[in-house]
Amino acid sequence: MRYKIAILILLLSVSLFSQQRGIGLRESGGQSLQSFYQESWAIVIGIDNYLKAPKLRYAVKDARGVAQVLVENYGFKKENVIELYDQRATKEGIMRAFDRIRQRADKEDRVFVFFAGHGITVQLPDGRERGYILPYDGSQSELIASAISTDQLNEISQLIRAKHLFFVMDACYGGLIFARAQPITAEAVEYVKVITTRKARKALTAGGRDQTVFDTGPGGHSVFTYYFIDALQNMSADLNKDGIITTYELNEYIAPRVTAETGRSQTPEYGILAGDMGGDFVFIPTKTSVLNVNATVKFKVKPEDAKVYVNDKYIGSGAEFRSEIEKGKVKFRVEREGYETIEMVYTLNQDEMEFNFELVPIVAIVKIETEPAEAIVIANGNKIGVTPVSFELKYGSYEIEVTKPGYKSQTMKVDVRRSEAIVRKIKLEETAETKAMRIYRSRLGLKNNLTYTGAGLTLVSAGVAVAFHIKSEDAYSKYQSAVEVEKMRMYKNDYKKFVTFRNISIGVGVVFGALTVYNALRKVSYEEIYQKVRENKLSFEMRDYDYVGFVPMLSLKLRI
Repeated sequence: MRYKIAILILLLSVSLFSQQRGIGLRESGGQSLQSFYQESWAIVIGIDNYLKAPKLRYAVKDARGVAQVLVENYGFKKENVIELYDQRATKEGIMRAFDRIRQRADKEDRVFVFFAGHGITVQLPDGRERGYILPYDGSQSELIASAISTDQLNEISQLIRAKHLFFVMDACYGGLIFARAQPITAEAVEYVKVITTRKARKALTAGGRDQTVFDTGPGGHSVFTYYFIDALQNMSADLNKDGIITTYELNEYIAPRVTAETGRSQTPEYGILAGDMGGDFVFIPTKTSVLNVNATVKFKVKPEDAKVYVNDKYIGSGAEFRSEIEKGKVKFRVEREGYETIEMVYTLNQDEMEFNFELVPIVAIVKIETEPAEAIVIANGNKIGVTPVSFELKYGSYEIEVTKPGYKSQTMKVDVRRSEAIVRKIKLEETAETKAMRIYRSRLGLKNNLTYTGAGLTLVSAGVAVAFHIKSEDAYSKYQSAVEVEKMRMYKNDYKKFVTFRNISIGVGVVFGALTVYNALRKVSYEEIYQKVRENKLSFEMRDYDYVGFVPMLSLKLRI
């Protein structure tokens, strides 16, 4: 929030009109040009980066905008405008500028002074109040030495010889320099002739006493300065459409708009200063001003706090606002955190144009897959679903938790900064209890399978041995009853062969029987497995099954 006052001090003395140079007003139906000002001078001051006071945001921009309007619309020569911004706007620098104007401005000239920065009000011992403007190097604790009081401004206004002296101070105090109030109106050129022959001391403040004056407003200016520039640049304050603007018209145009824009927390006040003799300051656009080089562009923006840039220069924000933009090809950019930026190039070729911008929120499509599946996904404490799952997340940072009974939960950060597809594949790690139970069941199953298989193979071996024994007995009987030597030799060989097969089958059966008894008696302890898993001394991985004949071999990888 910037502390602002607008003080308009006008010094108007009786003088003759010069026909040599200046800015004038052509009378209706006449041929002569009556000049009101022989020369125009200005001091424009804006301070954002204070040395010993809180920084402001738009003071320098306000001051530059006012200087531009003076030169482009109201005939001020660039070399006659003293611009003091930030570190150049020290107390010494400001006073030197006033001294320069005091020496150069003549009685047929006009002087315009604009100040945008901090203003301070202090209470005097007798109960009265005094206002100060704070230069770049000013300090609230050393006001007398480092600040400039309103009394000093009044003294400066009396030292300068110019016919018209016009102060615009955009700072934070008001109502302290008025002597009395006397509103006036402008009806025609004859009236202008009268008021320009009288001395004037007038003021228009950005806010009333004890009111906070806003530093931010439409179009990247303070609320008051935005409407002040609009009043002059677009002739908006020419309420009776006679081609001139008086200080009263400025007040009539600016005051209600500032009051409405700030929700009645800032109300401009209009009055006169000591030494006023009924005159008034008038603004008359120069003949050479090109009033239609700019287009009046109306912006409608959603969301209303989105920022609008033209040619990469910030011009304002708000649900609806207007801005003066030079005609021709321009680049628009509308952006807000959390929304897709809009960029477009357009050629402004009309005096009035309107643009509607509606930003689209940034949304990312997030897909999460887990091994194993059917894990629960929770985003910032809200359950999303079970994996595999796809869902949308708006702009922001999220903590995603993936959990499944029997597995260790996993958390991860997901930052959504643009609309995109985000895929996460997660392998869940079993808890010690789940891993131990899986190994236990696998080992117990292996034990039982080996026991049953061994018992079966033992029985098969025994059956084979019996079959070969019967065959050997039959061959032996035939050997004993044979009479031919050749047959006796054949039966004897068969007998020996069958006896050998019988003995091998008996040996195999004994081995399978022993393994069966061993597996049947071998213990599988869940507690022992669980302890080793917790100590990270055991891992288990099921790989595949190999079949050799009728024996299923379970391949395991053990690390102990």
